[in-house]
Amino acid sequence: MEREIEGDDNPESPDPPIWSEIMRFFSNPRKPMILALARPDPKKNITTLVKAFGECKPLRELANLEHQAFICI
Repeated sequence: MEREIEGDDNPESPDPPIWSEIMRFFSNPRKPMILALARPDPKKNITTLVKAFGECKPLRELANLEHQAFICI
């Protein structure tokens, strides 16, 4: 007997409402993301990561770069 499981992911379901708010920052939001997680610290060298990504056209064509900064308390 088949039954519907609560919270079951449906690949045909529409994107969540927040999708348009987040994805408006990407030229092609369907590309995979390179995710950089770091606290805002000069030692983390996020500037160099962004510069390298920006200078590498093949990488920009393959993926989006997303950086999440957080503060540890």
